[in-house]
Amino acid sequence: MKLSHNPILNWLILTGLAFCVGIIGSIAAIVFLGVIAFFHNLFFLHSVNLFYQETWHTPSSMLGILTMDYDRFAKEIALTSLRT
Repeated sequence: MKLSHNPILNWLILTGLAFCVGIIGSIAAIVFLGVIAFFHNLFFLHSVNLFYQETWHTPSSMLGILTMDYDRFAKEIALTSLRT
């Protein structure tokens, strides 16, 4: 697409493109939140629902506090395997 020599028209074209990108990105974010909520509710709450409520608490895990340290343990395992 060739832009014109008129700076106001160029500004309007770029503003319109930015607006379209923002709308598409917003719609994609809403869809992505729905997908996250669907899988969260399916695997943790055992229900099919597209809405995620922060006030609904997931049942406690049998692993307990170890689930909070998963990233640290995974990092240590990865670093240990790289050292050998």
